[in-house]
Amino acid sequence: SESGSSSFIDENEEQSSKKNKPSKRKEANDSGKGKKRPSASENKIEHLKKYLRVAGIRISNYNKLFENCKTVKAKCEKMMSLLEKEGLKGRPTLEKCKKLRVKIETKREIAELDVSNILKEGGGRPKRSVCSDTTNCKQDEEKSTPIKKFSRLQDIFDSEESD
Repeated sequence: SESGSSSFIDENEEQSSKKNKPSKRKEANDSGKGKKRPSASENKIEHLKKYLRVAGIRISNYNKLFENCKTVKAKCEKMMSLLEKEGLKGRPTLEKCKKLRVKIETKREIAELDVSNILKEGGGRPKRSVCSDTTNCKQDEEKSTPIKKFSRLQDIFDSEESD
């Protein structure tokens, strides 16, 4: 009789555990439905952010950019003004933004050119025999002039005269 009652209890537990499992699945599904889909205005902001990225305009912190913008319209106008400031005309499209990116990159490359990196004319490797600084060469010549060219011969002439 005890084994019969214990089997009855086991069956009840199994049924109750089966009932609990589907409810957990429903809870998991409900949490996924809780997410809101972005509204049309938020969607427009995302599109404009995408256009900014494609155009090569880097914004590290959108919160700083939107500091004084309280409405979605103000945020959109702020991003549009950035695109127009860089040279975009009319309604932004991916093709226009790609062309704008090329223009922006060329401007950056030109700005990065440094005058000191440009080689001088007639440059190249200096020769050993040619002194690069002429003032130093003249000083070296003066220091290295021989005392007298015929100093040895002078000694010979002196010895002949004494005879």
